[in-house]
Formats: sequence, C-alpha cells, structure tokens
Amino acid sequence: MKKNILTIFILTICSFSFAQTNLIFSTTYKKTFNGNIANESFTFNFNTNSGKLLMTDNDFGSTKEYLIKYKDIMYDKEDYFNIIYESDILQNIKQQRSKSENGIFGVIYDKKNGDILGVKILFFHKENIDLYITEKGKTIFEY
Repeated sequence: MKKNILTIFILTICSFSFAQTNLIFSTTYKKTFNGNIANESFTFNFNTNSGKLLMTDNDFGSTKEYLIKYKDIMYDKEDYFNIIYESDILQNIKQQRSKSENGIFGVIYDKKNGDILGVKILFFHKENIDLYITEKGKTIFEY
C-alpha cells in the first residue's frame, strides 16, 4: 500500500514538472514577404491545457483560434531555442474546421529559458513562413 501511494506521489510530481503551462506574450512587428519589418501588434496565447492557440491582432481587435498540441523542442540552424506546436488535426476534423488552419507554430527564444524573440507560423496550404517578432527579436531578425 505504501509503495502504491509513493508511486502515485512520484508520478504526480513528475507530471507537474513536465506539464506545459500557458504562454502569453505580445509581438510588435511582422516580417513582410519582401523582408521588411512592419509594425503589427499581436498577442499570442499558447494554452496547451485547452489545446488552443489564441492569436489576437491588437490593431483590429480580432482573434483567431487554432487547435494545437505540443510537438517538440529544438535548436534551429541559428542556434535559437524553439518550442514547436502543431495543429491537432484530429480535433480539427472532429470540430469540422477548415484544413487551412493546419500548420506548425514555433516560439523562438534567444536561448533555453531565455527571452522570446518571436513566433514562426507555417500553414500547410501556404509557401511562406509568417514571422511575428518581439522588440528584442527585431534587432536579430532585421537583416
């Protein structure tokens, strides 16, 4: 009995330490197709508990909701730390959502547990990656 309680206790602690929490932050710029930086204010709410990304255009006050799930962590070719989410395609099908909402969503950090530089979004139906940039990310991605 004590062994079972200890096992449950340890599993509970481990599951909390690995659980993803909500990540809410704002960006102030977007990289345009021709490589320029435009002033565009967005707020991103990555809520893995509910399986949703809320992307709010602060200039227009409109919000888009995407069904997501955690995919992976990685360092990109520039050695920035990324947390990758992907569309939850099964939930999209169950809720009869458009296939155009399916994609990959990456939060870019300057280093692990560091500052957020921006968000990369690649929708499966588009060729280009959308890059939303924080104030700190502007100095890095402005080239």
